[in-house]
Amino acid sequence: MPADYNRRAFSARKVHVNIRFRRAFATTSVAALIAAALAACGGGGGSSVAPPTDLAATGGDGRIVSTFTAQSGVTYWLFYARDASLNKDNWITLTGSNALVDVGSPQVACSLYNDLSTWLAVDARTSGGKGGDFSKVVRADTRSAGGSGSWKALATAPAALNGLAFAAERTCPVNASLYTGRYVAVGPAGALYLLSDATLYSGWAGLGGASAAGWTQSTTPSGFTDDLYAVSVYTATLNATTPSLLFLAVGAGGAALTSSDGLTWSVTRAASSSHGALRALTKVGSLFVAVGDGGLIETTTDGSTWTTQTSGVTANLSGVTYGNGRLVATGANGTLITSTDSGSTWSSVSWNSGSSAPAANLAAVSYGSYDINGGTATLTSINTFVAVGAGGTVLRSIDGGSTWTDISATAGVGSVDLAAVSYVSRFVALDSGGQAWTSRLGDVWTNQGTAVAGATKLAQNTAGYVAIGAGGAAAASF
Repeated sequence: MPADYNRRAFSARKVHVNIRFRRAFATTSVAALIAAALAACGGGGGSSVAPPTDLAATGGDGRIVSTFTAQSGVTYWLFYARDASLNKDNWITLTGSNALVDVGSPQVACSLYNDLSTWLAVDARTSGGKGGDFSKVVRADTRSAGGSGSWKALATAPAALNGLAFAAERTCPVNASLYTGRYVAVGPAGALYLLSDATLYSGWAGLGGASAAGWTQSTTPSGFTDDLYAVSVYTATLNATTPSLLFLAVGAGGAALTSSDGLTWSVTRAASSSHGALRALTKVGSLFVAVGDGGLIETTTDGSTWTTQTSGVTANLSGVTYGNGRLVATGANGTLITSTDSGSTWSSVSWNSGSSAPAANLAAVSYGSYDINGGTATLTSINTFVAVGAGGTVLRSIDGGSTWTDISATAGVGSVDLAAVSYVSRFVALDSGGQAWTSRLGDVWTNQGTAVAGATKLAQNTAGYVAIGAGGAAAASF
């Protein structure tokens, strides 16, 4: 779940009072707070001007993108609420009322609930003056990413891709910029690529030209030719201007590379014929946890100094994730192990009565934190893990990973081989045939049509997904 859901933004340049803000300050009049903040603006000798005539808005997963033609020297404010009667006199009294000050185009409103309609308008002023008339009022509907019709093909990468991760640099795009971070992908023979989410996100919003976004090739260290299978990133500071990032890529023979920007990489551990391949990565704070062949589990904070952990299994491990204080790793022959001490000790899972451990290979696992769907404007903790694998295998834990149930027979995915799973505001899984499947709570799954041919991996930012597949195929859903 995006950090926006726990963040309160209130500054001289941007006022963002939303439904979560209201809950946090239940004893204070929201109208008074907004009015006081807005009163601090204006009165600077400026004047109101005519609003834009071309305001448009597109709804996405927990956010809305607004666009309009901005004039030089004019300041715009965006107002929105979950009420079609929105106007300049009543907006502050309406359900879900918000105001963003000094906005640009495009402008993103974040931290919204899904499956709801929101109405938006802008006004305009110069030199700190008061705003004039509202623009036309437009409507946008929020919905979860990953659904049918939302997947867009991206340019095929120059090489096959084995692993994909997202480096967050902002939790929500700022005015006139849709950038929140970058995707980094790894592949055979040290292949390394970057993809900005600004391009993908603008394409989803219909802002032009991003439906076939391309990849930027990074610099592979001279002489490095080992296959890379997984990549992850630790964001120490959310700052799109000077972010503090540590990328880690791992692969064959335990090879490891690090980077501070995803463009230039250094080898921090050379591959060894005596070292098992590392196939998947996740992180717990600044600690990276890597899993791989023969039950291999290793941890590191810098990619140079590694600690081998005792997994208690010998099966090849291909997936690992972290959520709510627990690591979960998955692998061949139904292997599913967990750790509650940052990977130092591991144990096999407990199975709910009437359920037993599956024998199918488990490809991936994901954690879902909060449900914001259903049009109820309610933030509900679900604390759910889902693991997926061959033959339509779907395993689920609704108690944060303590106990698990094999729900393959009732999940509704049939016998397809599931290759990847991830979570933004609902679970999205991909099968090896490239079909996308979604589930609000991880229990019942719905086919959403083709995402990417030969799907292998899935990564997410706070607004949607990028999928990679056979031969460098890629697609995005926002």
